Amino acid sequence: MSDGYEELAAAIVMQAYRDWCDDCKKLASGKGDVDAIKADMLDILKFVKSDWYTALTNIPAEKMIQKLTEEKEKYEYDTERIFKPGVPNRTKNKGKRNKVGRI
Repeated sequence: MSDGYEELAAAIVMQAYRDWCDDCKKLASGKGDVDAIKADMLDILKFVKSDWYTALTNIPAEKMIQKLTEEKEKYEYDTERIFKPGVPNRTKNKGKRNKVGRI
């Protein structure tokens, strides 16, 4: 019986990771409500830092946050800027050059 609970717990954690990856892809594509996507990402970070997350998995929160950060970096996001309101998504200018290099 506990196997079912363990599978459910693992599925919940995995879904949070998948949702994060989907959000990164949406931001990179410029599709969707940017503020809603960022809010969802913040909710995922709060979940990973919560006691509930700790109860569901043996994966340390720090390790999961590192994996989420690595996923976000695949899409060339600046960690500090991504969650600031009113900051444009820099991937819209992906590949374009300015005087100091890649935007």
